[in-house]
Amino acid sequence: RADESAQEKAEQALRNARETLPKENFPADWLMATRNLGLLYLDREGEDNLRMAIDLLQQTQTIERRDTSPANWAMSQLGIANAHFHLGHHAEALQSYTPIIAGDILQVAPITWAEARVSRGSIHAMQGNVDKAKADFEAALTAVWRRESFPADWARVSRGICTLDVEYDGADMESLQAAADRLDLVLEEFARARHPHEWARTHVVRSNALWRAWQFDRERCELAEGAIASAKAALEELTDDRELQQQLDDYRREYESSPCSNTRLFDEIDPTP
Repeated sequence: RADESAQEKAEQALRNARETLPKENFPADWLMATRNLGLLYLDREGEDNLRMAIDLLQQTQTIERRDTSPANWAMSQLGIANAHFHLGHHAEALQSYTPIIAGDILQVAPITWAEARVSRGSIHAMQGNVDKAKADFEAALTAVWRRESFPADWARVSRGICTLDVEYDGADMESLQAAADRLDLVLEEFARARHPHEWARTHVVRSNALWRAWQFDRERCELAEGAIASAKAALEELTDDRELQQQLDDYRREYESSPCSNTRLFDEIDPTP
């Protein structure tokens, strides 16, 4: 309730600023109030709030055009695109993200550019356009979110790429093993002590990668054991995840019916530390 009260006060203050500092006389102050009010609505749930955010952010672009204020224009454009995304208007969101990615925005607003690139990739992924999604994700990592500068962002987007590789119907053993290797690097950034939930989510993807790889070569028991160890580890953090528990139960049945169980029992496989 305290947070709601603070937001209500902030909203009223921004509305007052827009009224007392009209665009014609105080363009800079009006712009700041209008953009912040739009971003405030963007953080709220509900269609009306998101539509209000789009309207307010579009108003800022009547003054801050791409050719005169590219960084601020891109910030507002990203908010407009994100609002469309949250509304489920994927076509409109794609149309809104794409202008941010084109031209010189990468040079003047690299973080905004990277966020737009990854968000566009997420829509491509939802639509089943795996190659386009991966291209957007990889571009963001190469140009902006490099591991040494933005380790958490690098890890999150890298995991997204691996997830696409694992879930892709055309995945082969080589791509699945490469995904598992990349996820080991992600786990170095998402250490359990600092990021327990992200650590667990990463182990879920790693488990899926190794288990699918095992299907290509059932004699490589270390793949199945790695998948089981990662699933057990993830379940230690995601204790209420029934789907993950069911997956581990399915692993048990399949593993125990394979020759691999003759050399190492399912219950002897410890969770990945």
